Amino acid sequence: MLGLVLVLALCAAPLQQKAEEQYAYVAALAQKGLNEQLAREAQGFLRAYPEHPKADTVRYRLGCALFELQRERDAAPVFQELARRADFEFAAEVQFRLGQCLLGSGEREAAEQALARVLAARKEYLAAPTLALLAQSELARKDHEHALEHFEKLLARKDVGDYAADARCGRAWCLKGLGRASEAAQAARAALASAPPARAGEMSFLLGESLLDAHDAQGALEAFSNVREGSYADAALRGSGFAHVELGDSQGAAKDFGALLERFPKSPLRAECALQRGVALLRAGDAPAAVQAFSSPDCAADADTLAWRARAQDAAGDKQAALSSVERALALHPSAEREQALALQRAELLAALGRGAEAQRIWERVGDDRALLAASVAALSAKHFTEAADLAGRMLERFPQSQLATQARLARAEGCYGAGQWKEAEAAFASAAQSDTDPARALRARSRGAWCAYQSGEFARAAQAFDTLAQGKGEAPEIEEACFMAARAREDAGDAAAAQGYERYGKRFPRGAHAEEASLRGVLLAPAGTRCERLAALEGHFGEGALAARVHYERAWCLYQAKQYADSARELETVLGNSASGAPLEQAGRELAVWCALQQGDLEHALAGWRELARTGLDEERAGTLVSALAAALSKSKREADARAVVSEFGKSARTPAGRARAAFERAELSDPAHALELYDAAAQEASSPIADRALYKAGFARLSAGDSAGAQRCFQKLVDEHAQSEFFHESLFLLGEAQFREGQFEKAAANLERVRREAPRHPLLPKVLFRLGLAQGELGRWKESAEVLGALLRANPDFANQAEAELGRGRALGELGDARGARVCFERVLALDQGVLSARAHLELGRLDYSASDLDGALAEFLKVAVLYAADEEVAEALVLAGRVLEDQKQPDKALEQYREVLAKHGQARYAGEARKRLDALGSR
Repeated sequence: MLGLVLVLALCAAPLQQKAEEQYAYVAALAQKGLNEQLAREAQGFLRAYPEHPKADTVRYRLGCALFELQRERDAAPVFQELARRADFEFAAEVQFRLGQCLLGSGEREAAEQALARVLAARKEYLAAPTLALLAQSELARKDHEHALEHFEKLLARKDVGDYAADARCGRAWCLKGLGRASEAAQAARAALASAPPARAGEMSFLLGESLLDAHDAQGALEAFSNVREGSYADAALRGSGFAHVELGDSQGAAKDFGALLERFPKSPLRAECALQRGVALLRAGDAPAAVQAFSSPDCAADADTLAWRARAQDAAGDKQAALSSVERALALHPSAEREQALALQRAELLAALGRGAEAQRIWERVGDDRALLAASVAALSAKHFTEAADLAGRMLERFPQSQLATQARLARAEGCYGAGQWKEAEAAFASAAQSDTDPARALRARSRGAWCAYQSGEFARAAQAFDTLAQGKGEAPEIEEACFMAARAREDAGDAAAAQGYERYGKRFPRGAHAEEASLRGVLLAPAGTRCERLAALEGHFGEGALAARVHYERAWCLYQAKQYADSARELETVLGNSASGAPLEQAGRELAVWCALQQGDLEHALAGWRELARTGLDEERAGTLVSALAAALSKSKREADARAVVSEFGKSARTPAGRARAAFERAELSDPAHALELYDAAAQEASSPIADRALYKAGFARLSAGDSAGAQRCFQKLVDEHAQSEFFHESLFLLGEAQFREGQFEKAAANLERVRREAPRHPLLPKVLFRLGLAQGELGRWKESAEVLGALLRANPDFANQAEAELGRGRALGELGDARGARVCFERVLALDQGVLSARAHLELGRLDYSASDLDGALAEFLKVAVLYAADEEVAEALVLAGRVLEDQKQPDKALEQYREVLAKHGQARYAGEARKRLDALGSR
């Protein structure tokens, strides 16, 4: 037993030593700041030694390296894992970095929690930067109260240092946000004194805004005047304009608002300032200039602008034009409050124009609850639903005790319903039903409330609401509809009880408005094995109408799914050309008929059906799928001209980028390789196209096959980055690794190949994945991983096509790991499997093993076998140089010189030619 323990200890010792060496290397990389290399090595260490005592320290260094590389999203999970180690020596530092990472990805609340834990750890050297980050994040979330607290704590610290200037600016913004205008102005002035140049304009602007809020318009003007350029310059001009307004200087206000329009053509403040310029000009007494200002394209063409324009026209003496502007404003269906003001304005203009009776009627009507309700109902009739809801809401707010309140609640509910505001509508219908003394109207309100739940997609809750209604007595239309809709909502929710619901409806309302549809839907929910038979039993029940056509269509689908294509096509004949079918069902029937013809190999009918279908405007995605199948079938039958014609017709009718991409792809499928690649590229441009991933795959594969590894890499990388759900994803990930391997990018290749191995362990391409992964690991000098991967490949796939190359790679890895015996076995297998370049390389490796074992004769024999028996230029040159080195060791310099001279004479362009020259120089002779 003691002997076994000793053996295990001796085996563990080299592994422990290797781990310590790798840890020391990681630490050295961290010290030198080589973050790219550090990230790779740290990840390798953690994969190899996850239980090592220093694993968490390495993990921390990995997270810091990723953060320094601005890969916050990759760093965050590393720090999150470390954050779970309560006893980790750098726990506070981990929380700080985690907070930074989360801030970088916009997860502010989670970041703030992490930063709060840093403060709780009381690490003094982290306190200032933590307070700075925390306060800035809270300010960005407009949590001004907490941000102010943390800015002030930061400013109170002796080590505030470089954070002071930004903290003073942030504190000023917090006070402004909290409505403490005088304090904000004082803080902004103090911040301005030490603000960096980049923030001076910002603080001057904030000072102006704060002084304006504090009613110091003159001080605000002075502050705004200091903001001459930068991102706050347009806002400062706006503020200056409002300061002039506060001072009663309308001409000055108009000048500043106009300056913004002149200097900042892309400012988001243009519309507001254009309106305010007109208002200022009007107040300054320049009515004609105001009319012109309100007519500017910068002014929004809304009711507010038209109301001001009307005032300017009135002031300019053109009351008829003013009336026209008011009436245009009213035609825009403004809010109830604005409508009331406009109505009064219109009444005044009508009176001035001698139309007193009309004006009187308006004055009598405006402000009355009945008028507001009528306006809401009128808005409903005009389908101005948001306006209708708003008018009804205002009526309820102003006249809560009105006798019309229930009707207003219903109007508000219908307005919200029409606007798609389902939750608001549902609440309004519930309120109306509760207050309504009319049972029939209350029932309708509850029904509409249930419909709100259904329209919002809450099908299970809608089913319950309809169930409750259906339990009512009597046969009111709402009760019958609720009984049907309870089943329909369950069907939409995927609830198997829907079928029973349709059955209950049929028993209770055998002649109800939804009886036929309920019976059909119930059959469609039947198990697949009985559905076709039950559909057949329904034939004749619905006469010749739309439901009868639907029965035939659904039965055709059942037959199609049962691969009874001829029967399916015959069933569709009753759908096609039947006016009762309706356009959507007839189109669907024609589409299915084409599929039936394709499945039967009847290309003539398929082609004719497609052309008829194409005229109906079939959805482009479905049309593209059909075109793909039809073109492939025509091409397979040597009818390439017809196939190209179908694709061309589809391409000409394509209206969307995705449709045009599909057309390009199908043309590529029918083109010769020289032209296909360009078309595949065109098809891949539209990322939203359903065939974009296939196009990228085809383009990448074509490039890889043509030897363009770099181009293939771009295609496969784009597919992997943009189409994570593609059926080609893992195959493309493998091909991406293959292209990167061919480009010598072994690290990237290994990472992508390892990902395939991890995510798709049963993928049909896994043997090829393991093969290329093992070789990539070998190229990276990761001999242990290389040997393990290639060994697993060969054990699981003894008949692997590239078995010889895999054995060669595994042998090299074992040799580098010191397993000479295992390596020799691998190389011997290569010799048994291959008679070409691979066997030459196997001899070279056997020679190296012999040389390492001081068997110079054996090594010389292996090297000379390559030189004599093979014609591969590189391998022969290498063998001659290695043979020469052996001969030198054997004290035969003349013979060694012969080997080197032969390399230069016969293989002067080979890689080992340079080594041959060096040896000749060292021996003093050419």
